[in-house]
Amino acid sequence: MSEHPQSPQRQTIFSQIDVTNLVSGAESEIALDASGKDDISQQQMILQNQTLITLQKQFMAQMRQQHSETLSLMREMIGQQRRQNDLLTHLIHLQTSAVRQRTQELHQWRSAHPHLARECRQAAELLNKIQLEYYSKMVEEIENNGDSLEYGDFMINEFIDRFGPRVAHLNGLFQLLSQLAMPPEEDVQKPQEDMF
Repeated sequence: MSEHPQSPQRQTIFSQIDVTNLVSGAESEIALDASGKDDISQQQMILQNQTLITLQKQFMAQMRQQHSETLSLMREMIGQQRRQNDLLTHLIHLQTSAVRQRTQELHQWRSAHPHLARECRQAAELLNKIQLEYYSKMVEEIENNGDSLEYGDFMINEFIDRFGPRVAHLNGLFQLLSQLAMPPEEDVQKPQEDMF
């Protein structure tokens, strides 16, 4: 079989179609698609960066607000602490001035009545011995009747009625005599003054 040569008409049809233009057009469309995708990804990155910057600004603003609130609270606490310190200083001053005044009054009374102040000291020493004896009787009573005192209301009431008022009165008298008594260091100087 012999090959049939192509007709000149057929050759001219295919030669008129430019395939290179089709290929280059497809490549340019692919390039456009790729550049479009790059633009979208860049826009997404810009949006993400802007969102992060906005979030950072909001976070910093919240931190500044919290910091300023904390500072104001601390200033208020410091002010209250200063007021409290001033009140405590005032109270201490009042107490010390009252104690100082009481001490001066007792010293003046002792200086005005040295003989009575010495007798108050002797009476306080005797009363202290009486008080110790009374305490020992009270403790002995507790040791002897401990069970009945622990479980019997009648016995505990009788014990309190018997010892309670005396203990309170003895304590009050002892404190009074101790305060009026001449201290031993002051009493050393007084006899020399009384001799003249």
